[in-house]
Amino acid sequence: MSHNRAVFCRGRNVRWVASSALLLALLVGTDARAEEVSERARLYFKNGVELLQSSPPNYQDAYHQFRLAYEESRSWKVLGNLGLTALKLERDGEAYDCYQRYLEQGGDEIDPAERAALEREMLLITGNSAVVRITSSEAKLELLDTRAGSNVPPQPYVFEGGELSLRLRAGTHTITATAADGRQLTWKTVITPGKELSYRFDFEASPEETDGATAGEGPLGEPDSARRTRGGTVRTVGFVTAGVGGAALIGAVVTGLMAKNLEDKALERCDRQAQVCPAELEQQITDDLDKANQLGTMTNVLLIGGGVLAAAGVTMIVFGGPETVGSTEVTAARPSFRITPVLTPGVAGLYGVGSF
Repeated sequence: MSHNRAVFCRGRNVRWVASSALLLALLVGTDARAEEVSERARLYFKNGVELLQSSPPNYQDAYHQFRLAYEESRSWKVLGNLGLTALKLERDGEAYDCYQRYLEQGGDEIDPAERAALEREMLLITGNSAVVRITSSEAKLELLDTRAGSNVPPQPYVFEGGELSLRLRAGTHTITATAADGRQLTWKTVITPGKELSYRFDFEASPEETDGATAGEGPLGEPDSARRTRGGTVRTVGFVTAGVGGAALIGAVVTGLMAKNLEDKALERCDRQAQVCPAELEQQITDDLDKANQLGTMTNVLLIGGGVLAAAGVTMIVFGGPETVGSTEVTAARPSFRITPVLTPGVAGLYGVGSF
């Protein structure tokens, strides 16, 4: 099982770069320590220092050069720069491991003030990162980790069976796993400091079961904060339906007032006590009363339709229930609702068709 740990170090670690000439000399070694470092290791280390001193610093390539230098030399003095570049690339687990071995193997050769500063910073790291344990149905995977909002390029890791433990910086991470045959699964999760996570990339699961891979699971198999609930589609339709119903009710009030106004105007032209209307205005009065009657019919339609829609919308809002994002609990069939206005010489209203 491989294990990565993380550290967030301040600018004082740049002293390793500033003293690159001294470190290169130490790599060559002295007779007292009898260190034998290959020419290749010295070249790797020199390349790494030059990449760090470039403008802007090339941390990605410098990291690989320092790693090769350490593999060739196994000198603890390389671990400082290797840890620094790993930290800059947000490979925090590796950075922590390098710093820890640097302090352990350096012993009394490390300045007490530098040791104390690194130990304080390493304590800060444990409170700003979390361990993520990865397993899979595949024996080997290529993993690519991306943290939202970071300028660091996506970082690769290799899973070789069993369990891979990564200590990652807090934030929203997207980890893509690629199997040997090219199949891919993606897990998006929010890493909270100090909260361990576990996830299994199961390439043997059915498509329905792997749909949740984009959300992932938190510790003990519980959904993490990336798998959250939201208002279901039925509830969304309910809000729309209730809104349309409310608009219809408002329209009913408007048309009702218009009908009442026309009726009053028509009757004002007549003698209400004698119940006699002027003959010359009879046709105009009849037309106004007919219009008022049509508006009254429309008002009734809007009142009834608006009331039904409003009641249906409230029912869907109350009983629609939440929908879990990234979970197989969400069914493929989505509720739908369509509203069509109807206006004919004898009928005015709204026609609704839906499936739930």
